[in-house]
Amino acid sequence: MPISRPLRASALAAVLALIAVAGAACTVPPARFGDLRTSDGEDSLPADYVPPAPAQTIPDAPYGPGPLQTANVYLPKHPSAAAPVLVYVHGGGWVEGAHDQVPVILFREGARLGSAVVAIDYTLSIAGDPATAFPAASRDVDRAIRWAKTQATTWGNAPRVVVLGASAGGNLALMAGIAPGRFVAPDLPPELRSVSPAVAGMVSFAGPVDTVAMYAIPGWRPKVLEPYLGCSPCTEEQVVAANPLHYLGGTVPPAYLAYGTDDWLIPPEVHGLPTAIALMRARGDDRLNVWDRAIWYELVNDDHDIDQAHLNVRYFEIWLDDVTANRWPVAGG
Repeated sequence: MPISRPLRASALAAVLALIAVAGAACTVPPARFGDLRTSDGEDSLPADYVPPAPAQTIPDAPYGPGPLQTANVYLPKHPSAAAPVLVYVHGGGWVEGAHDQVPVILFREGARLGSAVVAIDYTLSIAGDPATAFPAASRDVDRAIRWAKTQATTWGNAPRVVVLGASAGGNLALMAGIAPGRFVAPDLPPELRSVSPAVAGMVSFAGPVDTVAMYAIPGWRPKVLEPYLGCSPCTEEQVVAANPLHYLGGTVPPAYLAYGTDDWLIPPEVHGLPTAIALMRARGDDRLNVWDRAIWYELVNDDHDIDQAHLNVRYFEIWLDDVTANRWPVAGG
C-alpha cells in the first residue's frame, strides 16, 4: 500500500518544527533523541535484510583516466525512464575505502525506483602527496556525476542524479550538491564539461561538515584532515575550504540528512542539525509549509555506521519518491 503523506506528519513535523525554532534562535540547540522518531520498528528493515539482486553488474567502469576513477554500476531488472541515477560515494575519512562498500539500502532503492546504482571510487588522500589532497576527491565526484548523466539513458534512466554518501562520502556528496561545478578537473574532456554537474538531490549519512570543529580535535588532524587538506599545520582558511556550507549562495538541492544519536565521531549536534538549519535557510524552506520543505533531517538511533535496521526507511523512501517525481526541481539536476 502506498504511504500517504498524512501518516508521516506527526513524526517528521517534530523535527521540522525544531529546526524552524532553532533557525530563528541565535544558537543551535543540541540534537535530542526523538526529534524525529527513529525506526527500530515498523519503519526500518531487518538487520539481515537481503535486497533484490541487480540484473547486471558492471565492475570497474571507468569514468575517468585515473586508476581510482572507476565505478561499480548495478543495473536494476526493471529500469525506469523517469528515475534518476543514484551515485554513491563511500566513506573512509578521505584516506581509505572502496567502491564495493555499498549500503544494503542502496540496492533496495535501485530496485524499487528502477535506478542504476553507481558506486564510485575516488582519489584517496596520501600524506605528503599534494596531487591527492583537497579538492582532488571533489573533482572526481564532479566528473562521476557528469559521466553518470551521459550514461543514464543507456541504463534506462533519466539524465538526472541523486548523489549519496556516508561519512567522508557524505561530505563529498554535500559538496557536490551545494557547489556544483566549483571543483572541476583541469583535464575534464569537452564532452563532460558540457554536462551540468547539478544534482536532483543529495544525501548525507553521518557526513562531516564542520571541519573547523573537527580540526580542533587532535585525533582528527594528523591521520585524516591534514592528509586530506594537504597541509600541516593548516590555516583556518584551508580547513574551512572543506566545509560544504562555506559555498552556500547558489541553488540548494533537496537533501536528506541522517545522523546517529550515538555517533561520537561525527556528533549530530555539531554536523547534522546545524547543516539542516543552514540548508533550510538557504532554500527558504523555513518560510514554507512543513510538507513543502525539501530538507529532511533524521536523528537515527544508531552510531556512525547507520544501517537499514535503524534508518527510517519509510521516510527516506518518501523523500526519494518526491525527488524522483521532480517535486523540487533543480535546474540542470
